[in-house]
Order: sequence, then C-alpha cells, then structure tokens
Amino acid sequence: MATKLQVTELDFDLIKDNLKTYMKNQTEFSDYNFEGSGMSQIIDLLAYNTHYLAMNANFAMNEAFLDSATLRSSVVSHAKGLGYTPRSARAPVAYVDVTLNSSTAVVQLLPKAHDSLQRWMVVHLDL
Repeated sequence: MATKLQVTELDFDLIKDNLKTYMKNQTEFSDYNFEGSGMSQIIDLLAYNTHYLAMNANFAMNEAFLDSATLRSSVVSHAKGLGYTPRSARAPVAYVDVTLNSSTAVVQLLPKAHDSLQRWMVVHLDL
C-alpha cells in the first residue's frame, strides 16, 4: 500500500499514475472510478501542475550552475562571481567622408539602408 506519494518523476503520465495509485490507496477514494469521472480531470490538473513546477525547478537549477547555464545573464552572473567581467556587445561606429558632385544642392538626404524605421541622415554642404 502506497502511503506516500512518489515525487521523483518528471513525466506527466508517470505523475498522473502516481496520483491515481495514491488516491486509490486512500480509504476515502477506494471506490472511485478515476478513469471516467470528474476526479480524472482533477488528477489531470494536479499532474499538469506538478509537471510544470518540476520543469520550472529543473530549468532554474540548470541556470544555477555555470556548466549548465544557457541564459547570458546567468553566465555573466557566475563569471562576475569568479572575478571576470565580460564585455557586452557594442554597436559599430563608422566615420564616413561623403563627396557630392552637385553644385546646386544645399541639403542632401541619405537613407540608412539597414534601419527598418527608415530614418534619414541630413548632410549639410558648405559650397
């Protein structure tokens, strides 16, 4: 007779089976049909919640160690604890000389080709 609930599994179906076994061994629920009743929906909900929380705890524990961390923020945090401060990515900078062959233009608009907002850079010419 299972008097304790087994909580070592992370699989939804195994959690559900463990909950059913536990409930069947209780005197209050010994005559319930766990397959075709409203109790089945409650057990599904409990199994889903247990599975979700177990996976969340698993992901959190993975981030707690440098060897298994996948998020950059977790790796940076562990690196700072070891005395290393990683540099963040920086945007590139370009200095460009522009020569226009038009003697009548006072202001020329040059679009930024890579910007999805299509901002414009205004170049003032001294003629």
